[in-house]
Amino acid sequence: MRKMEKGQNHEERRTRRTKRRRSMKVNRLILCLGVAGLMAGCSRNLDLPLTGSLYEAGQVVADVTKQETMRIAKGQTQGDIYHLAIDVSGEVKGEAEISLMYEDGKPYRTEKLSGPVSFQWQNDWYTDNAEIQYTPSSVTGGTLRLTYTFKGR
Repeated sequence: MRKMEKGQNHEERRTRRTKRRRSMKVNRLILCLGVAGLMAGCSRNLDLPLTGSLYEAGQVVADVTKQETMRIAKGQTQGDIYHLAIDVSGEVKGEAEISLMYEDGKPYRTEKLSGPVSFQWQNDWYTDNAEIQYTPSSVTGGTLRLTYTFKGR
């Protein structure tokens, strides 16, 4: 009778051990899927390499009735720049023009502004700074805000 009990105990232990192993495999699978999902969710919609750097800042046109030249630059700790995004928003009462300039002083991109303003420029950009020229022609008031992002390596 004693041998039977020992055999039963051995069988029970083996069954428990098998269940524990299966449970650990399922837990590992769930953990791996969770980590993979987290990584996919965190990197979605990023157009930067994980080793890249990002610098975002903003600037307001002080007086929309007057011409203004704004100089923007990358962050101090950024490496080589490869992209520039500029968001422009606000309202211009009248008509004006805003231009992103090449280093040689010629316009690269230009937008005419009047009324509500909301647009974005996205450009490959390989210099550490940029110049934006705002030129009003018949502006009586309003506000204009620029938010810019330099992307680098």
